[in-house]
Amino acid sequence: LQAIYSWCNTWGMKLNTSKTHCISFTNKKSPLNYTYRIGNSIIEKCNQVKYLGITLTPNLNWEPHILAMCQKAEKKLSFLRRKLRNAPPHIKINAYKTLIRPCLEYADLIWSPHQKYLISKIERIQKLAVRFVYSEFARQSSTADLLARANLKQLFQRRIMSRLKFLYQLYHGHFHISRSHYLQDPPKQSSRLNHSKTIRQPLSRVNAHKHSLFPSAISLWNSLPNDIVCCSTIDSFINRIQCIEFAP
Repeated sequence: LQAIYSWCNTWGMKLNTSKTHCISFTNKKSPLNYTYRIGNSIIEKCNQVKYLGITLTPNLNWEPHILAMCQKAEKKLSFLRRKLRNAPPHIKINAYKTLIRPCLEYADLIWSPHQKYLISKIERIQKLAVRFVYSEFARQSSTADLLARANLKQLFQRRIMSRLKFLYQLYHGHFHISRSHYLQDPPKQSSRLNHSKTIRQPLSRVNAHKHSLFPSAISLWNSLPNDIVCCSTIDSFINRIQCIEFAP
């Protein structure tokens, strides 16, 4: 921080410390209480911060982010209900896919929840949307049938496929980052129990890590059949995993 402060002074720049906050990420009951400064100004501590559109908390609990996201998506859905009340279903579906679903999937590699109640909150928005698409508001109407009619996958299924797609691309060097830094071969490999591209499963002491991107995606990857992980192209890989019904 002092190096940044000195650099700004050298080049005649001024940091606005009133808009600067700090947050500590920890599971400790008694976290280290350290005061950070920029020059002579103390940086204010906070228990929740929004960074690049994602709400972060000290213990990386994604509930605040998901609740805010669902609230925003529901407001957008209310807007569509008013503006597209008499529109045909295909227009409503395109509007949902364009304006609402991206809101529910932005950066989902990071915050994808494992808790059933949070998964249900997100799915609820899509269920409301598909009822609006076909004007089927009766309780007797099956949202599962409406989703199938609209050819919409459940959102948790899409998040799982998104993680697997990311891991496939990382494994096969589609990104300009070091694969070996994130993915390691297992110490032992059984041809009977493992496929040919098995990745070492990271050890997790807490749920926040266990259900985070890499441990979760690696676990899913290792459970896939060998013929799927050996797909030669990303398109063929995606086509194959789209046929799998993943459990939440």
